[in-house]
Amino acid sequence: MPCLIFCLAAQTNPRSCREVITNYYWPSEPFHPRRHFILTTALVFSAMLVSLLTTDLGIVLEITGSTSAVAIAFLLPPLCYMHLTGAGEWRSWAREKKWWGPALCTGFAAALMVISVVQVVVEILTGEKL
Repeated sequence: MPCLIFCLAAQTNPRSCREVITNYYWPSEPFHPRRHFILTTALVFSAMLVSLLTTDLGIVLEITGSTSAVAIAFLLPPLCYMHLTGAGEWRSWAREKKWWGPALCTGFAAALMVISVVQVVVEILTGEKL
């Protein structure tokens, strides 16, 4: 889940990405200018490294779209529903049929994300569109 939150924040706003990282790894610590500088520098240079190593922007857009679109459309809504209705205990799933639909949607989203990322990787390695 932290990876998903990090990816969504990085795509929308780098500043919020830094906030997500800070709040996840150091939730109760006060603001440190040195850590702020290191995180900001790492985010900027990682984005620059990706842009320098990528010759085709279509590949980046395909990977970003295949992960974030699936996460926003199919993964986050059922996970939020399951979290808000208390789907934490696995042994109660057989009795609670209200969680079967969101669980199937989550499984479909995971499979769709894996298939689309594998398809992009195959396109990158072979050099031809599938």
